[in-house]
Amino acid sequence: YLRLNISNRLSLQSAAEYAGYSPAYFSRYFSKVMGMSFKAYADKLKIQAARAMLADGMRISETSYALGYDTPSSFCRAFKRLTGQTPSDYQAEGQKMHDSR
Repeated sequence: YLRLNISNRLSLQSAAEYAGYSPAYFSRYFSKVMGMSFKAYADKLKIQAARAMLADGMRISETSYALGYDTPSSFCRAFKRLTGQTPSDYQAEGQKMHDSR
């Protein structure tokens, strides 16, 4: 469900409904099975997808909207929080690696 809906705003409520559980039960069960909260896992999936998109040369704003973020700045904050670098730094690093080949 999460991978199929990665371009949307992923909510615990919609995932719980899809799975047929109450949000409270789904949240506890998800955390127990996955070892992290639903939001942390959804953010992780989005950033993994973002890395691939950015590595393929997609613009930051396009990546942001493709992954369901409201604004490029909210995407940049999430990306930096989870990776320790900005999307533009990530792209520049990838370009340096490509140029050194």
